Amino acid sequence: MAVVLNHVHPIWLPAGFLGVDVFFVISGYLITNLLQEEWQNTGTINLGAFYARRIRRIFPAMAVVVALTAIIAGTLFNRGEAIDAYSSALASLTLAPNFYFDLTTAGYFSPLAEDLPLLHLWSLGVEEQFYLFWPLILIATLRRSPTKWVLLLAFSSLAYCELTDQQTAFFSTLARAWEFAVGGLIATQRIPSAQISKFLPTIGLCILCCSLTFPLPGLP
Repeated sequence: MAVVLNHVHPIWLPAGFLGVDVFFVISGYLITNLLQEEWQNTGTINLGAFYARRIRRIFPAMAVVVALTAIIAGTLFNRGEAIDAYSSALASLTLAPNFYFDLTTAGYFSPLAEDLPLLHLWSLGVEEQFYLFWPLILIATLRRSPTKWVLLLAFSSLAYCELTDQQTAFFSTLARAWEFAVGGLIATQRIPSAQISKFLPTIGLCILCCSLTFPLPGLP
């Protein structure tokens, strides 16, 4: 909703685009929780079943969106615009739309981006790539101390995000991995007391509302 409101009218929610970042953190938390529970209950993680569930959840809806967009683009766009739409459709189906848009656009907030109807799938590409490598990292670390390895990944990714150029930091899975890792880090912790956990949702919601409403200087 934050992202939609920001697109409809930025004044309504100036930093609504941060909703994507929040989504990545939530996704990291949910997937880590899911995999941890499977590990604790069975002593293993069934990668085949995990990837099959992700495919069933994502690909049917994505295929419909991509197919309909390609058909409409072929009808309404000129030849050059239609070819761009077809290329982005192919990149989306091969799990690499974020890399494609990084290489072929001037950025997500570029005026020309309005002519790319599948541009929003960049975030789905980041999520899909996270799904590919994250279970492997957890399998390698769950027998040890997953917290320190998730922390190492988070700091490494955040450092890369800060050191690379702005466009790569926006589209790259490596630069976004720290957000998933933060969610994963939360999932590996235990709330120390019921009294503290009772106030966390309210505190989190207040921080989130402030972040979406009052963007930091320098943000687009």
